[in-house]
Amino acid sequence: MKGIAQGGETKHGREYNLDGDSVFRLSGCLWLVGRFRSRLGDSLESTGLQALPSDARLHAEVSPLKPVSLFSNRSRTSVWLPWVVAVQLTLLWTCTAPDQPAGRVPPLPPRALEQLAPDSLRSLRLGDGVFYRYVWSPQGPWAVHLVSADLRRCDVSLLVVPAVEADGVTRRRMSVSQMFPPLPARVLAGVNGDFFGEGGIPLGSEVTSTTQRFAGRPALAWRAGQAPWIGIPVREEPGRVRFGFEVLSMGSRPHSLQVVSGFPELLDGGRPGGYLRSEVLPSFAADRHPRTGAGFNREEGVFWLAVVDGRQAPRSVGMSLPELTDLFLALGVDDAINLDGGGSSAISLRGRLANRPSDPTGERPVGNSLWLVSDDTGCTTREGPG
Repeated sequence: MKGIAQGGETKHGREYNLDGDSVFRLSGCLWLVGRFRSRLGDSLESTGLQALPSDARLHAEVSPLKPVSLFSNRSRTSVWLPWVVAVQLTLLWTCTAPDQPAGRVPPLPPRALEQLAPDSLRSLRLGDGVFYRYVWSPQGPWAVHLVSADLRRCDVSLLVVPAVEADGVTRRRMSVSQMFPPLPARVLAGVNGDFFGEGGIPLGSEVTSTTQRFAGRPALAWRAGQAPWIGIPVREEPGRVRFGFEVLSMGSRPHSLQVVSGFPELLDGGRPGGYLRSEVLPSFAADRHPRTGAGFNREEGVFWLAVVDGRQAPRSVGMSLPELTDLFLALGVDDAINLDGGGSSAISLRGRLANRPSDPTGERPVGNSLWLVSDDTGCTTREGPG
């Protein structure tokens, strides 16, 4: 079946990947089989034609329909026989497996599989070039949510969404599930963003279409046509701040630059950051907590989001910052940043919460969020990052 790809063996059996297009075609295939068999059963029997063969399990999944004759005059086989051929051709198109199944989720890098040693692994195609994987590993134990996105595609973008009132300026706190990128972007996946203070004000820099803030803390910046940049922004002169590849005049709006901050910088060109040492921030870095992070593979153009559930033994205890850094290294990431974690860690897939936040009250309201979206309008204005 198109879109169903074997994903390898797990401890619980073989894993399969299924995309939305495949669900549609599989449902259509099953419906046609059941409809064809039920409505033509009597007519085929009267003419000596054989009913279409189908697997009993497939047929059992189709709601039974009362057998009825298509035509009152069953002798008019010359009229309905072409219709039979047409249905068979349709079934052939919907039910035949092609050489290259659509929506196949790429396997995780071998180093990541070695580090996590998953007991179970599930995957989902969120959109063209964007894939989600859920991994449960007894090593921690860890419940890990991973999203990869090919940012070389012109229809895949990053958006930072601030938690603000309807005026677009006044700060507030909102859960990730409440923060949606504006239309026409199609939501694929989103995670919580920066650490925040009173009223949901981010502690670091933030640049969106409606908000701008600057602070000398590590940040992730992205603009259409550019690869993501992770580093510490620099104020070059009053009112002008450099975010890696771009100098922003603070106060200029609207702007395509998207910036969200975090702490600390986990990887810089494949080198772990200094704040990962347990003696620098012992409880924050060395202890295991729920974590959210983002990283980028420069060579392959793949952007990664990672959320690790925590404080939920024996299901998932969370990761230390060195462990989160090792995970990004195993994924092939060159540059990575740690976003807000603890009870703030949350991931939304197509607008639905996918993880289990550690707060007893559920998803925590936060100051901003980072989203992967699909938007075809970008294909008319840019090329993918080099």
